[in-house]
Amino acid sequence: DQIVTEGDWIFLNGQGAGGTGAYTYQWSVTDPVNGGGTFDDPSLPNAQFSPAQSGLEYTLQLSLTDSGTSTTVSDEVVITVLANLTVDAGNDRTVLPGANVKLNATTNLPGASFQWDETSSTGIAINNATTDNPDFTAPALESLYTFEVEAQKNLTVAPASDDVNVTVQEPLTTSAGSDFTMIKGHTASLHGGATHGLGPYTYEWSIPKEPS
Repeated sequence: DQIVTEGDWIFLNGQGAGGTGAYTYQWSVTDPVNGGGTFDDPSLPNAQFSPAQSGLEYTLQLSLTDSGTSTTVSDEVVITVLANLTVDAGNDRTVLPGANVKLNATTNLPGASFQWDETSSTGIAINNATTDNPDFTAPALESLYTFEVEAQKNLTVAPASDDVNVTVQEPLTTSAGSDFTMIKGHTASLHGGATHGLGPYTYEWSIPKEPS
């Protein structure tokens, strides 16, 4: 029996013994019935086989006929073809404190299992963390939080993982300061500021309306 990965050609090594030695060979796929696949030459004992699908166990049968005795015997070999699993944790996003945040993971193969974790270990409770679409309540502390999902599935090369960043912040606001009156020709000191967001901030002053 052999274990191979997706996209590999499988090198078979059949042989016969006994009888008159005047053998003919024939390879075939007995399971899965609809699994598909091709042999480079099914009449060769050392044929090559290319499976049509991954994530399956193929049972290949070699039938040997001794033309001298008109006897046919057969044997089977199981080939496990491992698939490459990938997972996508979705797009980064920005949310408000206290918001209900829904996460969503997708995989290239159906039937995977999931495990979500918050990598900073801040104690955020993830509801339904073993599903593809859990949710959590955004904390009051404005910061960037990273969530990682790991997906697993039988007959795959390895588990797959991905992460998504969720930024928690109030809407960014800015203040140009209080209105004031000044004397022509004097220099005025402006006092702008910003709140919320994650900073650091960059500022740019402009005159949206020229005085009449």
